[in-house]
Amino acid sequence: MRSKLDGLIESGGDIYGLTYGDQTIDTLSGTRGLRLEYAMPMDWGMLKPRARLEYTTISRDRAMSVSAISTSTRSPATT
Repeated sequence: MRSKLDGLIESGGDIYGLTYGDQTIDTLSGTRGLRLEYAMPMDWGMLKPRARLEYTTISRDRAMSVSAISTSTRSPATT
């Protein structure tokens, strides 16, 4: 993917004005992940614990991100 950012010079901010030049960044990213979910019947409905683990890597800029999310949802009982 190619991202482009046009340069900018802020005015009116005196020494706090932001200035940066044109920028072009080429990146390639990949993501691997795992999702787990399990339904457990309860007296009041269904309990569904969930977990997700992701690993994302971005080449060229040498950035890396790892995230883990765990959620649990409660479904109302159905008759």
